[in-house]
Amino acid sequence: MWDVLTNEGNLDAEQLEPIKACYYKQMKPTVSQDQLVVLRAKYGVRYE
Repeated sequence: MWDVLTNEGNLDAEQLEPIKACYYKQMKPTVSQDQLVVLRAKYGVRYE
């Protein structure tokens, strides 16, 4: 997603930073850690 915003949206790192901050603080946390564990197991996603 970040690559698309950078390349297709022509955003530089400074412009992208507020979007990333919003995503990580407000959008991503809506899925709990327990839910992530279940989803990763269900879809076979390895998390490092």
